[in-house]
Parts: sequence; structure tokens; C-alpha cells
Amino acid sequence: MRKLSKNYDVKNLGISMLLSVILLAIGCATIPEQNPALDRARAAYEHAAANPEVKKNAPVTMYEAEQAIENSRNRQKTLRNELSFL
Repeated sequence: MRKLSKNYDVKNLGISMLLSVILLAIGCATIPEQNPALDRARAAYEHAAANPEVKKNAPVTMYEAEQAIENSRNRQKTLRNELSFL
């Protein structure tokens, strides 16, 4: 097997890094406005919250679920805002 020159290795490394950055930018640029899984979680939460038995027997769990959904929404918004600068 032939040994490659250092210049060739550096050039390949540079090309690989450039392609990685381009693919990352393309992937980040396609973040959807809505997250279907988060929307389903919110719908399931609202369905459970409408049930008086659930509200009576699991208030702490319902509160934790609501906080988890809101935290996820906030993280999604933050990520979208941070990636909009790319």
C-alpha cells in the first residue's frame, strides 16, 4: 500500500471538515416548527387533566408532567433560536 503525503492528508481532512459543517448546517436549518411527539404529549396531558379522577388521585404526577412538557417546549424554542444564527 502506498503511503500518502502529508499535504494530501491535510487536504482530505479539510474537505471532510467542510463537508461536516455543511451537513450540520443543512440538518439544523430543517428543524420543524412543530414537534409531533411533543404535541401528542400535550394532547395526552390535556386529556388526562380533563378527567376529575386523575386530577384527584395524581395531582403531583400531573404537575410534573405539565412541567416536563413546558421544559421540552422551552428547550425546543431555545435550540431553534440558537441554530437560527448559523
